[in-house]
Amino acid sequence: MNFFRVYEKSIPIEAVELSKDNVIAFSFEPKGTRFAIIHADATQAAARPNVSIYNIEPTKIVLLKTFDQRFANHLYWSPAGRYLLLAGLKTMNGQLEFIDVDTMESIAKEAHQLCNDVCWDATGRFVATYVSNWKNKSENGFAVWTCRGKKVFNLNKDPFFQFLWRPKLPVILPKAELDNLSQPGNFKKYSKKYKTMERAELDAVNTKRKQEQDKLKSDYRALLLLRLKEQESDVNWRKSLGIHDDTESDFYVVEECVEEILEEKIDLVET
Repeated sequence: MNFFRVYEKSIPIEAVELSKDNVIAFSFEPKGTRFAIIHADATQAAARPNVSIYNIEPTKIVLLKTFDQRFANHLYWSPAGRYLLLAGLKTMNGQLEFIDVDTMESIAKEAHQLCNDVCWDATGRFVATYVSNWKNKSENGFAVWTCRGKKVFNLNKDPFFQFLWRPKLPVILPKAELDNLSQPGNFKKYSKKYKTMERAELDAVNTKRKQEQDKLKSDYRALLLLRLKEQESDVNWRKSLGIHDDTESDFYVVEECVEEILEEKIDLVET
């Protein structure tokens, strides 16, 4: 593979040698200087290929790590960078592996049976995998995962055709305020300010909820006390009707034992 440094004089070319391996998939990190490739030799390509991650440095291209023998034939980077989803679609039956490229660790291995497409949300926090009726007539539906591979939602729906995330909303702050926010120390200051406001609002909500719960408890106790007083005032009237339910002396316990023969067997013994 050849890489062209188009912003440098004379556009120098750098080559990445993969021996005799075939390249199955290639993808750049959306935000950053890293890229990933799925590669394998001719005998390995259909089974479990390797995944290599590189970084383009100012003077050279450096291999960061190779993950050997993975169930993967597609690469899906998070739009925010850092997280890479290795997906084994079609013949690999929906195998999924989440890679944290900053730490070079495989953080989760999951599966979505018959999955035939993957879609990251614009923030890079969640990713959806789905089975489209256009490509597969059964097991249609979708699953939503966090960027670290935890399933948070699942829905089976026949027929299901396509999954799309809502586009990221435009920033409404004026450029001057954005520039001010990006100044050293300002982001931390505003973050602390709004966290304090958010905490105050949350405390107010919790206080109101507690007051409502306390009022319900108070109303219940008042009603219970009223009913007990009514019961005490009616005790003689109930007894006149033959209703005895106030003290243990008003009751007597009757125990009945029922014996039942379940099986009878007679054995004859010769003498």
